[in-house]
Amino acid sequence: MSSTTDKLIQKHASLFKKATEHKFTNELCSGTLKDRSLYIYLTQDLLFFETSLRLICKTTSLAPTTHALITLAKKIGFFSNDENSYFHDCLELLAPSLTEAERAKFDHKAIPAVDTFLKLIED
Repeated sequence: MSSTTDKLIQKHASLFKKATEHKFTNELCSGTLKDRSLYIYLTQDLLFFETSLRLICKTTSLAPTTHALITLAKKIGFFSNDENSYFHDCLELLAPSLTEAERAKFDHKAIPAVDTFLKLIED
């Protein structure tokens, strides 16, 4: 019997290949990804994280039971606690790989492909 994972990979083989054999993932896994590229990726991932966290907060406010409300609130706390400063810590370390003008271009500004995805989450 095939696992659920195997079935999904088989069903969506071309999408899986596209996602796992992309230049970004290849360079990341081989240790050749430039700091500049990682900085840009993380700025976009941070926008996704923050937008998704807002959605989770909105969804939590609609929880039908107190148990569901508390469960979801704990998840929000986990994602946003003081120890989860991953994005900001990494961006600070990688910042010297871009000029101030380049950082301004990506900090808090979604590139077109990411912006399209964020709008789907926001709607």
